[in-house]
Amino acid sequence: MLFLTRRLIVCVVYLFLINMNASLANPPQTVWRVDTRDFGEVFRYGFSSLGNNDSVLEHLSGSSCRSTDSADGDTAFISTTSSYEFALNYAERVLRRINESGIADTTVYIYQIRATDNMYSAEQSLEHLLHGNVSENNDEARRILRFAPYLSEWMTHRRIAAEQIEFATPVHFVRGGIRNDGHIPNSRFVRKNTQGNPGPYRNVLREHPYYRAAQTWMLRAGVGPMISACFGINNPRRVTSNELYPAGRSGRSIAPFSSTGILDGMFRLVIFLM
Repeated sequence: MLFLTRRLIVCVVYLFLINMNASLANPPQTVWRVDTRDFGEVFRYGFSSLGNNDSVLEHLSGSSCRSTDSADGDTAFISTTSSYEFALNYAERVLRRINESGIADTTVYIYQIRATDNMYSAEQSLEHLLHGNVSENNDEARRILRFAPYLSEWMTHRRIAAEQIEFATPVHFVRGGIRNDGHIPNSRFVRKNTQGNPGPYRNVLREHPYYRAAQTWMLRAGVGPMISACFGINNPRRVTSNELYPAGRSGRSIAPFSSTGILDGMFRLVIFLM
């Protein structure tokens, strides 16, 4: 009996290690991000985070990406996805929302990006957070994990350099469907053999054990999902020549375009909060 118990323990530990190693394996070499800004600016400046708030929960819930009072946020992460299919579906959702608002001839860009080790799996980071904290709201965070494989978010810490952006795919809404016009290559792109980080975000265990805010991400996932409110690009501030171009911002309504009519990311993604 003791022998069988020991064998059972060994098997359980072995399976746990296999599962742990599998979760650390094969980070993506390529990720994607949807943006409404002109590709020339993105090719020149890349993407940078809104601030230095590295709370994974606040990022995933969208609370550090935007607020009801301001389009600004302070998240230290830039949202990307390892699923091109999800990025394409999300671009279609954005185009439909713009079209329904009465704005025609809009272009949304899907940017293909070389992954680097400052990109972390949102799913793995959230799991790591759950294992390291005890909270009465853990059940809500666990429910969120059901959507994580679908969202396939890889959170980029602080910056995506211009040299990581390989090309942009312009996507249009035509006769009830979407159409793309091929790829626009980025002359600043540098091809390297890099990939996302195999581990969770290193500071995730500093999180405050409070998970209620994350419920909004879970509830929103079935309606207008992505990767929190940080995935869409909206209403960037002006930057000086020595600043990085800011990452996306989202609000809870559609904001008007500028008087020039230039699609400079002034569209605010419709965010459904339940």
